[in-house]
Amino acid sequence: MENYHCCNIIEDNEDTDLNTLKLKFNIKDETILKIMEAIGIKYIFANTISSDIYNKSDYNELIDDNIICRIYNKNTNNIEDVIHELVEQDKAFNIVNLGELIDIYIKWCQLLPNIKPYYAIKCNPNITMLKLLALLGSNFDCASKNELNLILNITNDPSRIIFANPCKLPSHIQYAESNTIKLMTFDSIEELNKIKLYHPNAELILRIAVNDSKSVCQFSKKFGCPLKEIHNLLDISKKLKLNIVGFSFHVGSNCLLPEIYYEAIQDCKRAVDIAKEYEIDVSIIDIGGGFSNVIFEEITKEINKGINDFFSNTNIKFIAEPGRLFSENTYTTVLNIINKKITDTQIIYYVNDGVYGSFNCLFFDHTKIKIKTLNKSENSPIFTSTIYGPTCDSVDMIIENVELPELNVGDYIYVENMGSYTTAAASTFNGMDPPVNKYIHF
Repeated sequence: MENYHCCNIIEDNEDTDLNTLKLKFNIKDETILKIMEAIGIKYIFANTISSDIYNKSDYNELIDDNIICRIYNKNTNNIEDVIHELVEQDKAFNIVNLGELIDIYIKWCQLLPNIKPYYAIKCNPNITMLKLLALLGSNFDCASKNELNLILNITNDPSRIIFANPCKLPSHIQYAESNTIKLMTFDSIEELNKIKLYHPNAELILRIAVNDSKSVCQFSKKFGCPLKEIHNLLDISKKLKLNIVGFSFHVGSNCLLPEIYYEAIQDCKRAVDIAKEYEIDVSIIDIGGGFSNVIFEEITKEINKGINDFFSNTNIKFIAEPGRLFSENTYTTVLNIINKKITDTQIIYYVNDGVYGSFNCLFFDHTKIKIKTLNKSENSPIFTSTIYGPTCDSVDMIIENVELPELNVGDYIYVENMGSYTTAAASTFNGMDPPVNKYIHF
């Protein structure tokens, strides 16, 4: 099986300034700085780091949208230090920690060295993050023409894309064909017929339905071919002279039981055995996404065990579609209190982002959030509180009946782990701007 490297950048720069940065800011790898330079990020070294700040604000020329990344040292700063430095009057913003993204990518390569990640960009299509992932070595899972085009513009390499939507628009299939994007999924006869018509040379992966009962968001009721129907689909694919190269599955988003992955890999073994009856040489298995940050290490043990138990003597390549795992912990959303009411039973606050913005995740992703406050003593009295977003819709409520210290108009609160399925589905309802992004390495 193929062993993937966690970075495509060659370490060949002996610049003493980089060595100084590496030591001073506790950056373990000069490669990180080279990667950032390559995607056009300018560094500013944060004023809160130390009194003898290393002044290198002119480190390189701005290339891409004036992206600035502030570097902080974890040993001397915390997220509240960062917030204090970045606040602007009544503006909501996301602190995007590119260091966290690099760390989780490296962790993936350490724990799953034989599985190539195809980042599921639907969860967060932040351009800077996509460029960083591309340079780290990630490939990409796309579901539409626009997503395909986005990644082609970044990588200029169609082989780094899997078109992992089993239900594609005909025009999107045509776009994939015209741009030599070959790898794509299917799970039905009608999809095979469309692919035969619009992209007969595609390399096809049959998505099978697996147990997703232990996931927060379940997919198998919408996508996936039951094992009992694999014979029929493979038979039709042979008659249509289409090229089946593998199988995929998805255990559902935010899977809470690691053993589900082992069971799904075992289902893939059954599917591969069926494919042999049709003289189909399976070369790829896509284990999908659903990886929870909370139990990721436990999940990787089940995945590696499943691959070892069922595929140890094969040359099958394994890929995956991590989304939430890579992006979730990179974002901290910072909100400003813009109004306040005190009633007989509670305090009501109004903030500058809500369910029509980043907090759509409360509905679509079943997210549970924790509100954190700045500059409040642990001994401060607490009050039952409700927090609304800024729009004129009463459904725009972020949280109710939460116990908080009393806050004032102009104060800031923040919510961590807001990098997945938040800004991707945000709107400008009522003319409200979504939070801006501010980048750090922390």
